[in-house]
Amino acid sequence: MRSSEELLQYIKVLVEVNTGENLTEVESIVLDECLQGIKKTYRDIALEHDYSFNYIQQVIAPNLWRLLTEVLEEKVSKANIRPVLEKRISFQNENLAEKSEKKIQLELPDGSVPYNSSLYIKRLPEEEACYQELVKPSALLKITAPRQMGKTSLLMRIISRAEELNYKTAVIDVQHIEKVLLSDFDKFLHWFCAYLTLQLRLVPKLDDYWDGNMNNKVSSTLYIEEYLLQQIRTPLVIGIEEINEIFDNLKISQQFFTLIRHWHEKANINPVWQKLRLVMVECTEVNTPLSVDESLSDLGLNLELRPFNQEEVQELIKRHQLHLAPNQLGTVMDLLSGHPYLVRVFLYFLYQQKDNFEQLMSTAATDTGIYSNHLHKHLWNLQDNPELKAAFKVLLNTKEPVKLDPQIALRLKNTGLITVAKGKCTIANGLYRRYFSQRLS
Repeated sequence: MRSSEELLQYIKVLVEVNTGENLTEVESIVLDECLQGIKKTYRDIALEHDYSFNYIQQVIAPNLWRLLTEVLEEKVSKANIRPVLEKRISFQNENLAEKSEKKIQLELPDGSVPYNSSLYIKRLPEEEACYQELVKPSALLKITAPRQMGKTSLLMRIISRAEELNYKTAVIDVQHIEKVLLSDFDKFLHWFCAYLTLQLRLVPKLDDYWDGNMNNKVSSTLYIEEYLLQQIRTPLVIGIEEINEIFDNLKISQQFFTLIRHWHEKANINPVWQKLRLVMVECTEVNTPLSVDESLSDLGLNLELRPFNQEEVQELIKRHQLHLAPNQLGTVMDLLSGHPYLVRVFLYFLYQQKDNFEQLMSTAATDTGIYSNHLHKHLWNLQDNPELKAAFKVLLNTKEPVKLDPQIALRLKNTGLITVAKGKCTIANGLYRRYFSQRLS
């Protein structure tokens, strides 16, 4: 059984929080006497504390029970105030215990964020723009960003939204295609159509359309137009991931993007092509002479994934059941600049070791810190590309934005190491500046 002092303090705080007012001295006296469990009349209380019996019984007591009934949202009186408070406190303690047991199950911060994960953060309004584009006839979406910026996670949610709309869907990950197919455009097109047929669970009929007298671009177009799209009544959304893998063979990539443009434009002539919706995802870190952006920049929606802003980082912190003081949040933003993967890694380890904020920060830009693998990959890339390394060292020597050769600037930007604004370059975050200042000096 709780003491009357504990119960009195509890109700005082509750009254102040809910009304902004404090119990008066005489109200506190009456309440304390009622909570002690000793059956005293209002006359006894008045006599012991030198108050008028009528004042206690007709003024103080009625007003007190009316106030506590409103605050507790339950009818209370002199007779039941103690059991009501005991029950309320016990219930709250049980809830707190239950919540403390419900720790979140953190996924390793590697790869895409699972679809049902509470740790996925929407980037608004960009993500909503993707969903709006998706419902347009012959929609074409192009998502570009360096690695670990959330491209696959977004693609998964676009595909899921399509399925919610009862659209047919298919996803092709180009990095899993055999290299021999990416060196022969005819074989690639044949495989592309066969794989689509498989994902749509249709009977393959490629032999009916692959005619030796026609080139394979015509054959694949007829197969999709006259067979695949005719077999479905709803739009078909095709997600093509790591499309940059096609860029290794410039001839094939140019032909493929020309064909995609042809399919997109056919929607103006043949309504059946309006069913086809394409979502292409490109990793910009691959050093190639072509990109989706350049070849199809005038079509559809082009989305370059940005880092998280401070509000989005705060939301991710909250979903990790963590709390950072304003100065700590500022330190995280200065070091990581909202990079989705880097922020998730930091919060993952902070969740495991909640009292190690300073240690995680102090070792972040070292070869033994939580970002060592990530930093080593960037270091090796710079070592393999002397032009990029030299340009990056220029940026390390100043905190002011610098104008670099446009091609070099683009290649560095595509790695994620720098940002470019108004033609001038800046190192992307404090982590890269701290680490590479030591390694490239």
